[in-house]
Amino acid sequence: MKNIVLDFLDNKKINHKSSKFLLAVSGGADSMCLAVIFNKLKLKFSIAHCNFNIRGDESYQDNLFVLNFCKKNNVSFFQKNFNTKQYCKEHSLSTQMAARELRYNWLHDISRRNKFDFIVLGHHLDDNIETYLMNFIKGTGFRGLHGMSDNNNNLLRPFISIPKTEILKFLKANKIKYREDSSNKSDIYYRNKIRNKILPLILELNPSFKKTILSNIKWMSEHEEIVLDLISKSKKKIFNKTNNSTKVAIKDLKKYLNKETYVYEFFKIYGFNNSEEIIKIVNAQTGKKIFSKSHVIYKNREHLIISLKNVAAQKEISIFKTTTKISLLNDKLKFKITKDVIVSKDSNIATIDYNKLKFPLYVRKWKQGDYFYPFGMTKKKKISDYLIDNKVSLLDKKKVFVLCSEKDIVWLIGHRVDNRYKVEQKTKKVYIVTLN
Repeated sequence: MKNIVLDFLDNKKINHKSSKFLLAVSGGADSMCLAVIFNKLKLKFSIAHCNFNIRGDESYQDNLFVLNFCKKNNVSFFQKNFNTKQYCKEHSLSTQMAARELRYNWLHDISRRNKFDFIVLGHHLDDNIETYLMNFIKGTGFRGLHGMSDNNNNLLRPFISIPKTEILKFLKANKIKYREDSSNKSDIYYRNKIRNKILPLILELNPSFKKTILSNIKWMSEHEEIVLDLISKSKKKIFNKTNNSTKVAIKDLKKYLNKETYVYEFFKIYGFNNSEEIIKIVNAQTGKKIFSKSHVIYKNREHLIISLKNVAAQKEISIFKTTTKISLLNDKLKFKITKDVIVSKDSNIATIDYNKLKFPLYVRKWKQGDYFYPFGMTKKKKISDYLIDNKVSLLDKKKVFVLCSEKDIVWLIGHRVDNRYKVEQKTKKVYIVTLN
């Protein structure tokens, strides 16, 4: 199992000697296997444990079990107690969905504040198959049929291709203790019904089903990449961006209205998930509007106009070493690293000295008092003054964001790179950020 983890990190080109890892450990078999292996490999890691206060004393004992492991092995320990039932009521979520949301939000927060490079999860092949079946039954479309990714931004899942039986064999052979979650035997939860009832029946019909699903997941992931690339190219042809909005010619959009996947993917980024809603506004009278949580679309004669409903709704976004792209209002930011020493003169492309950056980076709206050192200048300048000097309108000022490394502004997005982070002759690696 140690080799599985090392091979995984090597395949992902992750420097396991210098990287800092945050392990999500419940005390169960999968996460304890991870904790023991990371400890044996002497990697730089800490452990995070969530107590959802759902199973009474059993939850408390799980917490104590993980804490004792950390004390015994001198591992840094983070823990959080959640009022999961209250969160369920406030957000109208099932217990499992609420726990998932609370857990991931907290893990990302811990990771960013303590500068961890990666969050490591103990999900294995059986978990991934269950997720695949759950998504298939719910009808999530092709996006849900690739299961869980082994590397999603800074989330790592080294065991995602390993059956649960292999993990249990390792634990038994090495006499490693772990906690059993009694709720896993209950069929109250949706996932448990898949695990305890549906999956055993499928395996009875097809004993090699797990291998089949593993192949399908890989196949679907590749197809998703191809489909999304094709859709993205089509979207670029008909979606015309300005500083304030995005305009779509209805005559061009009508070519895709009978293909629901296109319509869904075109408008999903703006918070519109119902293709029928888009079709209705296309056929509506001028002046008709529809709203999502973040955007508004209104019909203006032969065009649909998409604009942000509330600019302040865009939250701070963390950027990890493995992040390749994020959504930013109506745009996207793409990230890549190169050893070619290049300097871009395009205001929508930032070329930055990679070794000067301290991850995770983050993107946020600019605010009064912010300053940076515009490229080519040795003195700092307030962003408010820079925007005035460059005649940026009041409306457009609301849509200006900054890319930050710790407290420094690295790039006034769409404008200028900070002079302190510019690419120089001695630069060994260049971080390229593209706004499009």
